[in-house]
Amino acid sequence: DHFQMCALSIAGLVISHNILAMIFMPIFFLYSFIRRKKYILAGVGGLLVSSYFWIPALFERNYVTGLNTVNFRDHFPMITQLLMPSWGTGFSKQEFSFDEMSFQIGIVPVFVIIFACIVFIRNKSSRYKKLFLLFICSVAVSFFLMLDWTSSFWNSVHPLQLIQYPWRLLSVFIPAVAFFAGWIAQ
Repeated sequence: DHFQMCALSIAGLVISHNILAMIFMPIFFLYSFIRRKKYILAGVGGLLVSSYFWIPALFERNYVTGLNTVNFRDHFPMITQLLMPSWGTGFSKQEFSFDEMSFQIGIVPVFVIIFACIVFIRNKSSRYKKLFLLFICSVAVSFFLMLDWTSSFWNSVHPLQLIQYPWRLLSVFIPAVAFFAGWIAQ
């Protein structure tokens, strides 16, 4: 049954990477609300199944030193790092010029997003417009939250600080670009 598989998938996401689950759960719930409301219950079920993992992790995070060593302020990529092709296999460092890691979104995803926006503007009759708006807003918010001028917002919204690395929001681009490619093909 799709419902049970969805719940188990949500539980698997939470157990395998709770920070990415924190990023994707709002998008999942909004997607479910737009597409099929019954999957909201599957999301809740997945959270309940994995609650043995995330509830203690949430309440005992002050006792885990590994989570407290990362200062999110040191890991904002520059806009050029997001848009310019570069490749590195090192680590994200405290100062922009010393980053060894590649933060690029990629040329193909940027063109897919731009082309999907053109198709969206020209196509007035698609039934997936709300989903398109969800994904384009998710991409835009993720992009802007990765920039260092949003650090005051990160300071005031504590759950964002749990993400640790602002560049983790790049993960939102993966399902969004897949949706946009499907949107274009449709």
